[in-house]
Amino acid sequence: MRTPLVLLALLILTLIGCTAAPPSPWVVSLDPPDPADAAAEAAFLHPVTPDAIKEQSLGKVFDYLGETAGVNWIVNWRELEATGITPNTQVTLSLPKPLTVGEVLRVLGTSGQLGTSAIAWYVRHGTIIITTQEGAARHTETRIYNVGDLIRRGAAWVNPPDPQIEWGRGTTSGGTPRQVPERALGGEALVQAIQAAITPSTWVDNGGTCSIRAVGPCIIITAPADLHAQVVRLIEALRKAM
Repeated sequence: MRTPLVLLALLILTLIGCTAAPPSPWVVSLDPPDPADAAAEAAFLHPVTPDAIKEQSLGKVFDYLGETAGVNWIVNWRELEATGITPNTQVTLSLPKPLTVGEVLRVLGTSGQLGTSAIAWYVRHGTIIITTQEGAARHTETRIYNVGDLIRRGAAWVNPPDPQIEWGRGTTSGGTPRQVPERALGGEALVQAIQAAITPSTWVDNGGTCSIRAVGPCIIITAPADLHAQVVRLIEALRKAM
């Protein structure tokens, strides 16, 4: 018996269509949209000057990123400090090229300089809140990704591009991207690729809190905003690579 969520997903698919080319819109949120949230998320695309944050305390880095983003920006230091991350934590970022605000946050979270803890973010009422992964996991959104064009085309990444640092121009864990025959390509294969490429421990299958499943030509993901941003980047990278 299909759940109401799956039935709603199928209804939306009928409305937006599933063609061989990337559909528009290809991402549909099942949560009530907030125009202010969309504007805040767009701020993550603002460029960052590498030299401005080469070696600073984390507090100063966050202050600079907030000013660069140009939107309401709150750092939940209470939750971060519970994991050992403080405003005085020193970070050194050697950025080979200009990145965006969102990319710098991802580098911070994956560089290992913050120990085993990881930073994350979510958007509420037009305000970006920086917190821990556990804190962000309490603020999830369900989105449907129409990926029928990827499923139908002739090859896919077994070891997909790393959306966290290179945003589609690198590889995961030093591996080499390789292609597989069409028979191995499908919704479940894409789900596995996403789970392997984007913070594997965050998914329910690996003991985390974020869910992902394939429904026909689409995938349905319930996760915080920062993880959805990574999924979008990864799918866009896969489309360029196909």
